[in-house]
Parts: sequence; C-alpha cells; structure tokens
Amino acid sequence: MLLAQWILFVFILLGNILDRIDGIIFLIIFLIYYIYLIKRAKIVIKIKDEKDLIKEDSKLIVETEKIIKNSVITIGLFISSGIILILYGGEFIVHSATIIANFLGLSEAVIASTVIALGTTLPELATALIAARKKEYDIITGNVIGSGVCNILFIVGIAAIIHPIHFTYMLHFK
Repeated sequence: MLLAQWILFVFILLGNILDRIDGIIFLIIFLIYYIYLIKRAKIVIKIKDEKDLIKEDSKLIVETEKIIKNSVITIGLFISSGIILILYGGEFIVHSATIIANFLGLSEAVIASTVIALGTTLPELATALIAARKKEYDIITGNVIGSGVCNILFIVGIAAIIHPIHFTYMLHFK
C-alpha cells in the first residue's frame, strides 16, 4: 500500500498541482484501505461459545471482571496522560525550535520543512522506541505504515480538498 500511494503521489507531483479531485481520490483510496483493514482485523466470536464459557466457572468470572474493571481504569489513565504529554511535548519542541530557528535567522521554509517535521515525528519516534524496548516490533511496523498512509492519503487529501496545492520546482525530484 505504501508503494502504491507513493507512486500515485509522484505521478500527481509531475502535474505540478494537487487539486480537489486528486484530494477526493486520495480520501477514497484511504477509506477503501481502512475499510479493508477493519474487515480483515475483525474476529468473529460466536455468542453461543461465549455463553458456554461464562457458565463454566462463576468464581473465575467475578475475579476476571474485577481485574478488567481495574485494568480499564488504569489503561484509561495511562492513555489519557500519555496523549496529553505527547501533545504538550510535541508543541513544546516545535515552539522552542521555531524560536531558536528565528533567532539564528533561518527562513520560514527551513523551519517548516525541518523543525515542524521533527516536532510532528517525535511522538511517533517515542512510541517506536518504547515498543522496541518492549520488543513489540509489530507496533513499530504498524506505526510506520499507518503514518505513511495517513500522511499521504488522508492529510494531503484533506489539504488538497481545502485548497489545491501547487508544487514548485524545489519540491520535484532531480
């Protein structure tokens, strides 16, 4: 999917503009891809089988429910605080780097293409490093692929719908 979207993106770049129709095409491809992923990921559990398991041991069910309740609350707190800290950290990095870049006299184009990219990539990098430390390599792969698909198809697609994107020769490959 990443290769297909990059080829599509390069062909559109050759036209020097990404217009609203291209943005709609990107969003349609994005939706089709994510519907495909959701359908593929669904695990169907028969209700009858689940009810049979519940009847087997009521004591085990009560203990499991207590653990699940505590886990849901704990996981919810961790996710909420993680999101807040990642958002604040990314904002802090981008703001600080922009001040430093302005102090050094760097142009806005340099700031936009490097500092902002760094600030938006740091949360993904932090997630990847934590996943690597825990040997959860599937998370890293999913992070990279999901980021690529979302950035090219969804973000660029939405941006093109809002306002057509004109490419300068500076952005072309040589």
